[in-house]
Formats: sequence, structure tokens, C-alpha cells
Amino acid sequence: MGAVLCLNPYGLCRTIALVMAAIAALFLSKTRRPIPFWSGAGYICKYFYPVKKKMERVKINFPAAPPLFETVIPVRIGDVNYGGHMGNDAFLTLMHEARMQWLRSHGFDELNAGGVSLILSDAQIAYRAEAFYGDPLKVRLFADAVTERSFDLLYHVSVERDGRVVDVVHAVVMMVCFDYSSRRVARMTAELKALLGG
Repeated sequence: MGAVLCLNPYGLCRTIALVMAAIAALFLSKTRRPIPFWSGAGYICKYFYPVKKKMERVKINFPAAPPLFETVIPVRIGDVNYGGHMGNDAFLTLMHEARMQWLRSHGFDELNAGGVSLILSDAQIAYRAEAFYGDPLKVRLFADAVTERSFDLLYHVSVERDGRVVDVVHAVVMMVCFDYSSRRVARMTAELKALLGG
């Protein structure tokens, strides 16, 4: 076999790579024929040691239409963490509060949003700047991607600081129409669709 040499970027030595190529030929090949050493080892490397990609920044595009709702919510002392700023988890609570204020302004809530209940299915948050105790955060809500059973709510959170508006958070959540009695996804009602501008 000669000297033990590292032949790929993952540091597998030649001996181990040969064994792995044999395993690839036996178990992973469609033809069950021997696979050349270099292709077998390369396949195994990709299979067991995938290249890690850098996480991309969340980018949220807000609709050109006016917001569904606007409110101002101050940062509470309980929202502030050990870093002296608003904690990342507190923004989900802030978004929930803004969503409830919007629904309540139309006589709805999350258990009866025009005859159907709502459940949060996904959330993406892009933190743009710090928020501090007492900051009056302006929250604007937008609707997007409205379907028969779900819709996206987009949140634009900003604060006025030193005479300029600073974006604090851009976020989007997917809200799904839900029947809590049957524990199943439900169809959106005409009332809720009208509220979303549909």
C-alpha cells in the first residue's frame, strides 16, 4: 500500500478511503460493479462529510401596499436581557402582541378570526438594530402570500432615534387557519380573506 497519504480535503487517509470505496461499490452503487478508488472515496466524502454552507441573511421584501395595521409598543423591562438590549425571544412576544391588537381592532382574535382559528407555523426574523428599555417601537403589519388555508404576516419594526428612523426588526410569520377541535388545518373564511385585502 505504501505510505499512508491523505488524498482528500476531509483528511481521510488512503487506507480508509480504499475501504470506503469498497463499501460504496457494494452498498451505494446501482450497478454493484467496482467503483474506481477516487470516485468511490469522493462519493463517500460527500455522503458523510457534506460541505457546510454559510447561512444566508434573511431578506424580507415588504409589499408596496399600505400596511394592514400600525401600532406603537414600548420595550418593557422584562424584554431586556443581560446584554442591556431587547432579547431576541422578546421580539416574538412583541409580534404576537401586535398581531392580537390588529385582530382585536376588527373584533377578532386568534381563536375566532372571522369564523376560523389561527396557528403560527413558521417564523423568520432579521435583527437589524438594538432596541432598549423604553424605546417606543413602531410596528407595521403587512399581508402576503394569501392562500385558501394560510397567509404570511410581515412585520416592520422601527424606532425613531436621534431624529432618524432606525429599522430594528424585519420579520415574517406564516399563519395557518386551524380547527382546534379536530386538530386539522381549515379553510380560510371570506371574512378573514377580506381583512387581508383578498
